[in-house]
Amino acid sequence: PTPAHTATGWVYHRGTSTRAADGSLVIRWSGSFTVVFYGGMTYWTASDPVLTLDASGNGRVTATGSGFGASMEDLSRWEALPETSIVLAELRGVDTSGGDGFATDPQYLGVAVSGAGQAERTADNAAFWGSFPASFVQFQKLTGQAGYWLTTNGQRDRAKIASTMYISYVASGAVGVVARPAGR
Repeated sequence: PTPAHTATGWVYHRGTSTRAADGSLVIRWSGSFTVVFYGGMTYWTASDPVLTLDASGNGRVTATGSGFGASMEDLSRWEALPETSIVLAELRGVDTSGGDGFATDPQYLGVAVSGAGQAERTADNAAFWGSFPASFVQFQKLTGQAGYWLTTNGQRDRAKIASTMYISYVASGAVGVVARPAGR
């Protein structure tokens, strides 16, 4: 059976962009989203994301992370985390030449992160083994959510792969969101 997923997504509007003569691109958005697990026992917020791509289509999406530190081992732990810059997504080879925008899959498959509890890559998990970016996972260690963002050899590992990002240059030419492939 295909693992269920939450199908949660975020939509930002009215970003401001700058495209250089070499094709590099920067898009900035204002606003925040919050991820809540376990009925509010652990949560974090990302604010004011920025997409930056070089002329080759390589770059990242960054944001300011905040929230509260929690621990599954110590349920009394609850402390405000300082705002910190985190990388939400690493992007490679993005083609930004489309008139309406683009869709791209952030890096996840094959990405290794140390010191966060990532399982060893094996023949059994190679098809879905990976991680979100290192700064993001290190931030999630503080929130108590690190295991949700990388391969841990848990039953939900197949569902942890980063979802496709859709970036539209104009609302009237919105890049369509398609159905998520099975197991993603």
